[in-house]
Amino acid sequence: MASSEGLSELTPPPLPASPPKDGDVSRPISEAGPTGADEQRNEELKKVWFYLFISLFK
Repeated sequence: MASSEGLSELTPPPLPASPPKDGDVSRPISEAGPTGADEQRNEELKKVWFYLFISLFK
């Protein structure tokens, strides 16, 4: 039979308290806008999704 001595090592740590909410909406992580790199990645993703969508109808 297995002993219960090592069980405390296997239990996960308690979850942290939920973040404070204001009207069921949590606060934003950051209020900074997108960077130039973010905008570039978005444009590249738009192109990829556009061509994938178009390829469905060929």
